[in-house]
Amino acid sequence: MVVDSDTLVPAPAWRKVAPAWDAISRLWLVLLRYEVLLAWRSRLGMVVLVVCCLAGVLAGASAGLGPAPAAYRAWRLGSLLLSFLALPLMALAARRDDLTRAGDGVESRPQPVGGRMLVRLAGSVLFIFAVYAAMVVATWLSQLVFGGKLPEGSGPRFSLLAPAHAFVYGLVPLLFVATLAFFVSSLSPNPLAVAIVGVYWILVLVGRDYVSRVFDFSLTQNAWPYFLLSLGLALLVTQLVRWRSREAGLWQPHLGLPAILLLLAGVQMAHGLVQRRHDPPFHLHPVAVSMGGQNVREDLMPGFWLPDQWGRRTGLHDLAGGPYLVGFWSPNERDSLALLPSFQRLHARYADRGLRVIAICLADDWSIARRFAREQGYSFLMLADTNTHWAATVEHSSPLAEAYEVSSLPAVYLADRQRRLRLKARAVFGSSGWEDVNRAVESLLSEAGQGGVADG
Repeated sequence: MVVDSDTLVPAPAWRKVAPAWDAISRLWLVLLRYEVLLAWRSRLGMVVLVVCCLAGVLAGASAGLGPAPAAYRAWRLGSLLLSFLALPLMALAARRDDLTRAGDGVESRPQPVGGRMLVRLAGSVLFIFAVYAAMVVATWLSQLVFGGKLPEGSGPRFSLLAPAHAFVYGLVPLLFVATLAFFVSSLSPNPLAVAIVGVYWILVLVGRDYVSRVFDFSLTQNAWPYFLLSLGLALLVTQLVRWRSREAGLWQPHLGLPAILLLLAGVQMAHGLVQRRHDPPFHLHPVAVSMGGQNVREDLMPGFWLPDQWGRRTGLHDLAGGPYLVGFWSPNERDSLALLPSFQRLHARYADRGLRVIAICLADDWSIARRFAREQGYSFLMLADTNTHWAATVEHSSPLAEAYEVSSLPAVYLADRQRRLRLKARAVFGSSGWEDVNRAVESLLSEAGQGGVADG
């Protein structure tokens, strides 16, 4: 009998269970550590690590890049390159016993088969996360070493927030693709079956002009549905392994029902997101359609209703005063990134004189504008065009870009207090182009009467 040494009375029940629970948890932690080290020490794991680190170094080695664009590149590499490299890793992990002919030895172990498969999945996913962290760090260090001097207004060279954001936002896409690959490989005796996941990802990338954005698991606005789907797949593969091994017991709850509930919740959440968004070809949002119905040729700055870096919906009617300086940019267009430090300089110089500086990000992912604003310390208004979708031309990538007739990036528009356009400057490159924008802003602020339209 277990007793309390101070009172010499029988100890509570939890005191009896605690040693056994501690031993079990230690055992599973040892198995988890073993799975991580097994992937780390394998030839394929080392190849994946080296390739990802080299890719990160190359991604961050561009001069004048800055921490936010470098972190964006690392995030995209994780969503694309590492997602594909993770497929063979997960296939080999799921079919390791069959490939090594260790089935009898595995079945003779005291740990439950379903639990061992779940630990194997968790260990492989943790290894992929570690590789991704190494890629992000390699990109960040390469940017610090080879980035050189940043333009005035670009913010700090050193930033821990940018790589932290890149790592956190890349976890759910990697978790989903790894879990899906593990699930598919567990169902099929052929490890090549995991190629189905790769084909799915390729079809999403190639057909983005025709496929709804909800199918892209790399977008941060889709994180919650794919997180629920990942959990559901993890529980489902555990239950399927139990059924195959005819494993049953009092301490092994049935995981089929919670797995199905998680999968249904993820699908239902994804469906709800589509119904609330402008997400062609599934759903057209009336606000986005109305924004696309405007036209910049009317010499009036088209209005908008978009979230800013603080998550608040903002439009021109919310910005009293004026004049208004609106610019379009995209993280995928290196030349358009010059708009951000230039806008920061203009905001610092003319904000107290009433100039409203607004940068609109054309990107599939809604978090880009918010991340760049926080990571680089930009104080002007940065909006995310949540109606953007991939298209062959910039003008057709969103209804608002179509209204402004944005044919190339960056594109800058200047309007007076009555929203009458005074400047349309498309593809502003180099110092001379920004000097023209500066002169137009200074002229508009200093003149007594306003009117007329100038084309840049």
